[in-house]
Amino acid sequence: FLHMIAQRKFSQEDKDLFKPIVNRLLNEGDPFFVLADLEAYINTQNRVASLFKQPEEWTRSLFTM
Repeated sequence: FLHMIAQRKFSQEDKDLFKPIVNRLLNEGDPFFVLADLEAYINTQNRVASLFKQPEEWTRSLFTM
């Protein structure tokens, strides 16, 4: 995901919009460990988004989480 940000996939009009964030995370350290669980966060968010499209399953999951 970070490589997509670095390749400017999310900032078509302003190519340098996220450059400071990428530089900071990669070159100046990651004091809050943002990158440590980024992949797990993305995977979980994808599961939630998919589940939300299924109202019955979504409701059921609210009581089993």
